[in-house]
Formats: sequence, C-alpha cells, structure tokens
Amino acid sequence: MHLTAAQFSALFEGLDWKRVHAPIETRTPVKAG
Repeated sequence: MHLTAAQFSALFEGLDWKRVHAPIETRTPVKAG
C-alpha cells in the first residue's frame, strides 16, 4: 500500500492511538511497512 505523508497522517488520526500505540512499546509493530 503506497501512501503519501498526508494520507498516512489522515489514516492514523482515524485510529485510536491509545489502542494502536501502546502495544508497540512492549512488542514489535504489527505493520512495519
């Protein structure tokens, strides 16, 4: 999936950061790229 910086930001703003970001600190990200 190819996203521009703007699309990437818009996508992540639509996600629940508390749900997405917290697990990344304890384990590897699910989607690295």
